[in-house]
Amino acid sequence: MKLRYLTFILLIYSLMGQDTFTISGKITDSKTGKALAGANIFEIKSERGTASDAEGQYQLSLPKGIYKLKVSYIGYNTIQREIALNENIALDFALIPDPISMSRIDVSGIAPDHNVKSTEISVERLSIRQVEQIPVVMGETDIMKTIQLLPGITSIAEGRSGYIVRGSGIDQNLILMDGMPIYYSSHMQGLYSVFNSDAVKGLTVYKGGVPARFGGRGASVLDVQMRDGNIEQFQGSVSA
Repeated sequence: MKLRYLTFILLIYSLMGQDTFTISGKITDSKTGKALAGANIFEIKSERGTASDAEGQYQLSLPKGIYKLKVSYIGYNTIQREIALNENIALDFALIPDPISMSRIDVSGIAPDHNVKSTEISVERLSIRQVEQIPVVMGETDIMKTIQLLPGITSIAEGRSGYIVRGSGIDQNLILMDGMPIYYSSHMQGLYSVFNSDAVKGLTVYKGGVPARFGGRGASVLDVQMRDGNIEQFQGSVSA
């Protein structure tokens, strides 16, 4: 008796499960084919709905019947489609963009006082183009020798790349390359620096009022920014 009752219950659940089907698919931009994440899929009659995931995929389970689906997304035309659901259905939607038009907005204001452009003091910023325009010994562009021509900076010796800022020790100069400390900034006994000017984008020299993020060096900070790579095209330069 118990076995018959259990079989009857399982049969009912099986029949009930067969009456529920799934609508699934992907929602994309009709022009670009890009997946639309967060698009709304709403069944008007039953007021049941869901939203597409990060890849534009959605899934909605409903009992067997005839339904009207409404698909909407901000900036796109809404789609309504009637379907007869008697089996699992794969249904994709491609929404047509509908740019939101707005009336003209006029923005006005009072310009601030431009007499004080910056509160930074004792800061020098040079692009690599500016560095290349400065004459140097032996004709080779060298940023370490270039900064020795700035006010308050002197060389430790003629032709050497080491420098002293306002009388402080050479060990009180912090040299950074894209934020990484450089402990040996020269080679060939100080005749040349380790920086290739073809790979340098620019540099910033702090001769006083050094920001706290650079630590406790007492003399100066030389922050060298390297050029960004380009994986889409090749570039090169020739010098003589």
